Amino acid sequence: MAVLLAENRRLREQVAYLEARLQVVEQWHGQFQDDIMTIVLADSTVMGKDTFGPVRIRRINQRRDELWHQYCKALQAHPEADYLREDIDRRLKQILGDEAVPWQDRYFGWSE
Repeated sequence: MAVLLAENRRLREQVAYLEARLQVVEQWHGQFQDDIMTIVLADSTVMGKDTFGPVRIRRINQRRDELWHQYCKALQAHPEADYLREDIDRRLKQILGDEAVPWQDRYFGWSE
């Protein structure tokens, strides 16, 4: 019994460690997105003469963070996930029109 409890404790510790690592990787991913978008938005070969400066880029990054928190449950097994995915698709359709690609096609390997 003591061995089983010790193994369960070790397993819980491993799960906690992996969850903490995943959270760090998610934070890195968000920061990496900010870094790359900052470079793109300030690139005149992409943006033409209408490149974005630091104030506008900070506003964009702040809004991206807000939307990330609003929609992150779309990537999880969550009761609101279907609604959030549909809302994202709807908003992209409004922006991109016929060029909008459905969720299932944008997220390679996606399964419920």
